[in-house]
Order: sequence, then C-alpha cells, then structure tokens
Amino acid sequence: MDLAGFDFSTLYLYDPGERGSSRMYLYLKEKFCEPITESLALIHSVQGGRARIITGFPIRPKVFENDGPLGSIVLAKSLSDLGITTELFIPLDCLETLKSVSNEVDLPAVVKPIGKSMDIDGPWNLSIFVEYPGSNYRGVRHNMAGEAISNLTFPLDHLMSCSKTLCIGDGGNEIGMGKIEDFIRQDIPFGDLCQCPCASGIASHGSCDVLLPLGTSNWACYVLAAMLGFPLDEKICSGLLQAGMKFGLVDGIKGTPSLSVDGLTPTTEKVFIKHLESLSCRFKRYQQPD
Repeated sequence: MDLAGFDFSTLYLYDPGERGSSRMYLYLKEKFCEPITESLALIHSVQGGRARIITGFPIRPKVFENDGPLGSIVLAKSLSDLGITTELFIPLDCLETLKSVSNEVDLPAVVKPIGKSMDIDGPWNLSIFVEYPGSNYRGVRHNMAGEAISNLTFPLDHLMSCSKTLCIGDGGNEIGMGKIEDFIRQDIPFGDLCQCPCASGIASHGSCDVLLPLGTSNWACYVLAAMLGFPLDEKICSGLLQAGMKFGLVDGIKGTPSLSVDGLTPTTEKVFIKHLESLSCRFKRYQQPD
C-alpha cells in the first residue's frame, strides 16, 4: 500500500483534550513511520487471517470507560468486512455491556472475556489493543491521574510477543506505549513519576509493532475503519455514544455515563467526524488509479 505523501494531519493534529496525542504522533512519525499508514499496512498484511481486538479500561470496580469499546466495535466490523476473522475481548465485568452496545447499533460482534484462556486460544495473526492498560517497568498499571489500578485489570503485556501487534491509545499508560517510553516519561504528566507507591511513572513499558495515538482511542479506530472502507458517519458515531451511555459505559474523565468521551463533548466529536468524512473521501480518490 503506497500512501507516501497522503496528508493525515487534520486528524492527528486535532487534540482538543491537550493530552499529548498529537505530540506522540509526531514523535512516532519522525522516529519510526507514519502511524496511520503503518497501521493500515499491518491490517492489510493479515487479510484472510485471524485478529483479536482487546479493549476495556476500568475506572473503578465493574465500571469501564466508553473510550475503546465503542471504537473497537466499528474496527471489528471493518476487519471482518476485509475478510479477517475477528473477535473482541473485554474484561468479564464488561462483557454483556459490549454485547448489548454492539447489538443496539446493529454491529454484532463475537465478544469473549479476557482471561487465562487467551494464552492458548490461537494462533492469531494480529492482536490489536485498544485503550487497554499497560504495565510500567515495575509491572504496575495506572490511570491517567497516576493512581495504580493493577487490582482492577488483567495483565496482558506478555501477549505482545504472540503475534503481530497494533496498539492504540491516547495517554501513554496504555499497552504498547513502551514503543515511545522515553518520550512519555519526558512529556506526559505522571509519565516518569506517578502518585502510587511504585513511584515509577505511568509510562507503559512493553513495545509493539505499530503504535497509533490519536485524540481518543475511539477516534483512532474510526480512522482505520473509514480508511478500510467502512461507511462511517456522524449518525453511527452518535448511536454508539447513546448506546454506550444507555448500557453504563462512562466518560473516563467524569466517571459517569455520558455522551462525552474523555471530557470531550459530542460537538467536539462531530468536528472530528466531519474532518474524517472529508479526508476519507479524498483518501478514496487518492487510491484510484489515474
């Protein structure tokens, strides 16, 4: 896939939450590659194979944020449409919620619980982690406030070596962010020094094949889905937000069921989706032969 020269900047520079995703993206682009281009190439490389999407970030016991699961539903559908057998994995306490949301928006998915069986459930050609907590170099997982949440999460860092990996996040504490751990420790709040007894920062330690940071993890999924040909629009994204709120997914900043994501209002999301719709149209023309 030759996408050299295609400009994705209207998407990765849009960081209304000012959490540093645009700076992460630019750092990756300079040091490694163009993250969106590499993500799409990795997905296309496993056509006809098997992929698993792993998501679910806990806010407190049995309560999960809406960033990650909503985008994962759309991404799973786009991969399936591409001929990739795709399954979604999420913590058991959020399993029925994700099933309900996907059915509510008429994007049913194969959803399974995260657990020890994942070690032997394979082989997989691609593992995609979407907004899933990653361990720092001491094995502790944190939220963005620098607080330890290891007791709320199932450690999955060891799965990074089991297949090709694409990791999506927006804060530096997600699995796979170890690819730019040095940058996160220097640039992201609590990256190098957290607020829990480990005092070793929220920066995730494990690396990945391709890392994609954007303003929210849902947005990263939407970008990939749209570029893969999924007919994403404002109506679908709005429906996902409404279904997420209906079934108890919460805004990761507010901690309550909401139409906002990471404190960003639905209006802010609409702006991003408009950017994406416009860019995906140009992307389709760009791929057409002269």
